[in-house]
Amino acid sequence: MSGSHEDGSPVAAGAPEQRRSYDLDAMDRDAEHRRLAVQVKAAAELERPHLARLHLSPLDTVLDLGCGPGFLSVPLGRRCGRLVGVDIDPEMVRQASARFRDAGLDAEVVEGSGDDLPFVDGSFDVVVLRFVLQHVPDPAAVVAEAFRVLRPGGRLLVCDTDDGGFMLHPAPPGLDRLLAAAMASQAALGGNRTVGRALPGIVRTAGFQRVRVEVQPATSDDLGFVPFLDIALGFKRQIVHPERMSRHDVQQVLEACYALERDPHAFGLALAWFLTAWK
Repeated sequence: MSGSHEDGSPVAAGAPEQRRSYDLDAMDRDAEHRRLAVQVKAAAELERPHLARLHLSPLDTVLDLGCGPGFLSVPLGRRCGRLVGVDIDPEMVRQASARFRDAGLDAEVVEGSGDDLPFVDGSFDVVVLRFVLQHVPDPAAVVAEAFRVLRPGGRLLVCDTDDGGFMLHPAPPGLDRLLAAAMASQAALGGNRTVGRALPGIVRTAGFQRVRVEVQPATSDDLGFVPFLDIALGFKRQIVHPERMSRHDVQQVLEACYALERDPHAFGLALAWFLTAWK
């Protein structure tokens, strides 16, 4: 599980070649960290009202499942009594541990898989899953584990995406091909770029009650055109398998997308799915 937001990460391996849908070892780590840093600002603003709905208190122990490098974990840790992060990537565990220590938090990070958490039943008051479920082969198994480790009355926050809501206008030639290649490449590694629409059913089936679903737009007007593209297309650039679309073709499409910054009519839209629920 490596953050992304989007700022979340994978929970289990799912590819024949032993790669995961989110696998930093197969990425340009510096480029991905820069993308995550940009995304953090947008994600923090979008999730603020949903976190408020969970009524975090200094008595709460919170599990940040798929914490990645801990960018969004630190402000979460400052609102609760104790924070525990989990990530499948050892480098992310190291970075998050250092970040928590530097922030002076009562927090720890453990390496683990979201579908087999190393905690006893009822260990947490709150579980947060940010941009994780799009990367796992079995999202229902991860949500079931979140249900198990929550105490009765515990709360869940899930944030993820669905590419069915992505739009860029005017759409450069080849963009549809890039989107399709990214979706197919991620699916081959056990991920799902349209997981958002499945989340309400997954959460309810796990046993959660009072499920509230909100879909929020993130636009190029809100974020700025270049940051919007960095967030929306940066991961796709890295996930596309060259057999599905050559690096040269991917780069040409991306250059055409970024060139739209000079077009006063250009507009981009992506949707973030937020679910809050209670055990």
